[in-house]
Amino acid sequence: MLLAVPIGVAVLFQQPRLWQLLLVAPTLVAVLLVGYNETVFGSFLGGGQRETGNLAVANIPSGLLGSFFSPARGLFLYFPAALLALIVVSQRAGSLWHDPLFFALGLSILLVTLLNSSFKIWYGGHSFGPRYFTEVQAPILILLGVSLETSGLRSGVVAACLALIIPYSVFVQTMGTFNDATMVWNAFPTNVDQDRSRLWDWSDNPIFRGLRVKSR
Repeated sequence: MLLAVPIGVAVLFQQPRLWQLLLVAPTLVAVLLVGYNETVFGSFLGGGQRETGNLAVANIPSGLLGSFFSPARGLFLYFPAALLALIVVSQRAGSLWHDPLFFALGLSILLVTLLNSSFKIWYGGHSFGPRYFTEVQAPILILLGVSLETSGLRSGVVAACLALIIPYSVFVQTMGTFNDATMVWNAFPTNVDQDRSRLWDWSDNPIFRGLRVKSR
């Protein structure tokens, strides 16, 4: 919802005459989602409502730090295109924020980031990488692409960065998909849910564990 609503409002703002057509798909999805939640979880809000007690503004500072930089979950380590996008977008924001869709994408990413970081379990439990940020990776890449409408040396530098980021990102995703050791990391030598200090272990994180241990 934090992604869809700002983007939907921006689209309606640009195409107000099409509001009826633009609302058909979201309404259908909402009806199906409510029906699924009611059938499976017994509540139209779904199973996630049980976690609302773990949301707090006080969690945001540590949640942001971990969400971005943790060697076990950090967005900038597992999806470095996000860091590049942040740098490039911040340099061109003044000339782009007037675009409603660009603004909506940025706002959506910001809202999701704040929600994730306010969650006590910001690291996502037993997972590989920052799974709570999966849905915002596409908007991040869109903002990066829009911001690349530059010329000269800056574009060359960004292209060089992408030339390094793309193979690295493929390597990280391959490691998380096909190497069993990356998932075993969450439970061994201690359960990460009980020993969250492991989220900051730079010598033993899922990527390093996967490099050291052969996949079965």
